[in-house]
Amino acid sequence: MGRKATTLTNVQQSMNGSEGSLNLEPLPELVSSDDTVFENEKPKPQKEFYIYRMKGSRKGTIYIDGIEDVIDPATGKTRRARLLSGVSTIWMDEQKEYDKDYVNRNRRSIRFDNRIARISAHDETALLFLDLHNGNVDVKKKIRYCRFQFEKHDPLKAAQQAEQQAMAEFDAMQKALTCDYEIAKKHASFLGVRFTDEFGELKPEKMIRYEYAQKAKANPEFFHKTFDSEQVEVSYMVRRAVSQSKIMVNGDKIYWGTGGFICSVPPAVNPTKHLIDFALNRTKESTEFLQQLKQYAVM
Repeated sequence: MGRKATTLTNVQQSMNGSEGSLNLEPLPELVSSDDTVFENEKPKPQKEFYIYRMKGSRKGTIYIDGIEDVIDPATGKTRRARLLSGVSTIWMDEQKEYDKDYVNRNRRSIRFDNRIARISAHDETALLFLDLHNGNVDVKKKIRYCRFQFEKHDPLKAAQQAEQQAMAEFDAMQKALTCDYEIAKKHASFLGVRFTDEFGELKPEKMIRYEYAQKAKANPEFFHKTFDSEQVEVSYMVRRAVSQSKIMVNGDKIYWGTGGFICSVPPAVNPTKHLIDFALNRTKESTEFLQQLKQYAVM
């Protein structure tokens, strides 16, 4: 027998608790999920503190001295900043009313625990001091190099950087997977892709493309910089000539396979790398070498 259709009367009876009420099934329990997705819909609370993260991997506690020569953004000139407890300005030339004893007892430093410093939003002098400090990577004009580099945590900036990195990786990988294979082969070889597997068998084009795309993803900036460049072309020709014994290395001397001298190799320098650099030097000798190398390349 078919299921009866629900009518308006049925619904009204159900709401009134009368006979013939519908047997409504309870809603299934929602699958547990990460509710932080709704955080953007909540009113933003006032910020209680700011986070500064030190670069590198050093652990433990690091103190940054609370005195530094920085650029005053109001004048663009050098000015000495100093952190003192109970003093509302960081500028040393505005702290003249405080005697030496007060300064010695109230000097401050900034503490980083496991590379993190949490500064209260009410600690305006410490925030300004860190925002102008030479160790802050976002400070463009610096007075000196600072051993400890740090940055202010900014979720929006981090998101923008992540987006830019993702787009750069995508563009590089797309180019690696779709460009002319002859260009891809030379560039992949330059980037360190091996063309044979562990058994000495030649890899198919799809595998080489995949590994080439992984190189592109790992360093998209260098990938784009060197793509279809003269450096890649020369590198490919030199290494091909060496593999075919058209160029021979004898101690610290490099010769053509036919016996003609090309150049000498400095101590502790890879001969192939030196030959590539030599070819790109733009000297008379290197230009002649490059011309002959191109002739060998088409033979």
